[in-house]
Amino acid sequence: MGMTMMTGPGWYADPADVSMVRWWDGVRWTQHAQPAVYGAQALPPVGPPVPPESQQPAELNFYGANLVSLIIVAFAVISLGSYYLNGVLFIGFLPLGLAYWAARRGEPLRVPAGILALVVFGLSLYYVRQF
Repeated sequence: MGMTMMTGPGWYADPADVSMVRWWDGVRWTQHAQPAVYGAQALPPVGPPVPPESQQPAELNFYGANLVSLIIVAFAVISLGSYYLNGVLFIGFLPLGLAYWAARRGEPLRVPAGILALVVFGLSLYYVRQF
């Protein structure tokens, strides 16, 4: 079944499977499909299925998308600054755990933050071995 630009959005017979109906958004077929029900008792759906608000992914800005990675950077700056100014370096286990969390969240800055966490951890091990 070929749809034209003049055909409005709606549920139409799926061109690949006549036992299904698929949502046509007015331009192209979407991934939304459901079994076709024909007969007097069936009512056509009024629109495409929309997940509840709680299931829709929120658009995050740079800070929201990289929150854990930015916490790692802040910890590293404070830790390295403290080492430079006072000779005291915080133990780097916290950034390693946060780096794992950033990786699980799929943050865009997870790789550089993870490298920074490893550097802080390595320096803290070196600092501890000096004593």
